Amino acid sequence: MELAKENGLVGPAVAEPTWNLARVYRALGDEEKEDIYLKAAVEGFRECYPPEHPKRIAAEQRLKERQGE
Repeated sequence: MELAKENGLVGPAVAEPTWNLARVYRALGDEEKEDIYLKAAVEGFRECYPPEHPKRIAAEQRLKERQGE
């Protein structure tokens, strides 16, 4: 993710690793870091994927769960 940002990459090049980091921190039980990366992933997915894309749906659903909706 850092390499993508350093090289000026956007869209899926940043959203995908951000989503993966959110999932890693979820597995580790670090909710604070999961939330940080999850919010960034949702933003990225909204910019580059249509609403029906499976990863966007999964990320948005997890964000709703984390926010208690």
